[in-house]
Amino acid sequence: MNTSVTFRHLDSSEPLKKHALEKLEHIQKYLDGSAQAHVVLSAGKHSNRADIQISSHGMMIRGKEDSGDMYNSIERAVEKIEIQIKRYKERLKNHKPHGGAKRLRVKFATLGSQESGNSEPQVPRNIVETKEVEARPMAIDEACMQMDLLGSDLLVFLNAKTEHMNILYRKKGQKYGLIETL
Repeated sequence: MNTSVTFRHLDSSEPLKKHALEKLEHIQKYLDGSAQAHVVLSAGKHSNRADIQISSHGMMIRGKEDSGDMYNSIERAVEKIEIQIKRYKERLKNHKPHGGAKRLRVKFATLGSQESGNSEPQVPRNIVETKEVEARPMAIDEACMQMDLLGSDLLVFLNAKTEHMNILYRKKGQKYGLIETL
């Protein structure tokens, strides 16, 4: 597994880096050699955060943890990732993705409104953020799993059955919404 460690708002520390790499070795048995991990260790006033993101064959797995001790944050973030991998590994064994479906690159923008004295936003909106994602073919249940693994509230993907672009979004609770294009 190719691993990179980034320090934010704290000095680079070899013992912390070594600890993170040792903990990631424990979950390497669930992943193949092409997996890539990115560890971001950051310190705040009252907490230390470990944010670990692993990418393997198009699947993204993320674990975040805050605590008073950085070593504890790393261990708990890795534990979260290990639980996710174990939980979804069994589901992925039984899932057979449809081959031959194309991939699309999709660009979407987050819009911010220009506020005025009115309670309603003005029509002209400013683009605040632009993202480009690759919409890969997936079944709807696989898209739900991917969204859970990422901890995201929105996922753009190609429906493997219809080969149309779909948007899956999280509603309140454990409910999902699906937007299908025709």
